[in-house]
Amino acid sequence: MHTTGDTEELIPLPPDPSPEDWRTYEETGNFIPLFFEWYKFVATLVNVMSFVQPDSPAFAPISKHSYYALSGLLHRCARLMLGNVALSHGGKFGETTAIIDRCLCETAVTIMWLCDSETDHRVQRYMGSGLKSEIEFELSIRDNIENRGEPTPLEARMLASIERHFQAANLTREEVKSTKKLPALATMIDAVGHRRLDYIVLQRMGSHHIHGTWPSLLLHYLTKSDIDGFAFQPRGMPSEMHLNQYVHGCRFVLGAAASFASCCLLGNSRESFVDLAEEALEQILKHFEEAIRRGH
Repeated sequence: MHTTGDTEELIPLPPDPSPEDWRTYEETGNFIPLFFEWYKFVATLVNVMSFVQPDSPAFAPISKHSYYALSGLLHRCARLMLGNVALSHGGKFGETTAIIDRCLCETAVTIMWLCDSETDHRVQRYMGSGLKSEIEFELSIRDNIENRGEPTPLEARMLASIERHFQAANLTREEVKSTKKLPALATMIDAVGHRRLDYIVLQRMGSHHIHGTWPSLLLHYLTKSDIDGFAFQPRGMPSEMHLNQYVHGCRFVLGAAASFASCCLLGNSRESFVDLAEEALEQILKHFEEAIRRGH
């Protein structure tokens, strides 16, 4: 796609629940279907945005590597969201989608931070920071080869893969070694204007799902036990989705979409996508408040 003129037919209309729909949600006590549709809409929107090509008149004059990183990160958001759609379409697997949510929101924050200022410099830092572990891995492989005398076919493939990573980033080993690591997530969240509470929810609470801490077990994997003398036993069934998961993910990703459009697009295309992202977020939060008012 070379312009944004054809995007109207690529992006579906956002959810627009009727009064009858709201009565159904309220009567059943289930507002998940509405926010599931919003989640699909946001996933589709950012997927389309990620495919605006750099030779389009709509694209801003950023470096090639900034295009690679930002379009790739936005597409990662779309793919993670579409994965959650596939997992949660039946309202289940909330424990698994919560793990993806943590990765999704961190990716969105990274996009916002990269787009906030000095984008080309920050992208080089992003790439260099990600390649630091490749250097350590490469040294370990070469030590094994030196001790043995020749590489195995697997080691040769791994070394070739590492070399491709450096070539794609256009960075030398020395440049990567001297590159500063990315700021901590808390620093990035603060830099892009989010509250400390967002960091606590995203990082501290979200990490429970990544690492399988005791609160995570209690929330998703254990249930009250009917075994005499035992308080808990394995749940045995997937957790139900909560609409907060859909709203939280959409909120961060739409912020990333607006940042991407502001940084990477020009003119009417920039304004159209920024407005679309901001209007979608406003409507999602409005529907969220209505769901709470109606008794969710």
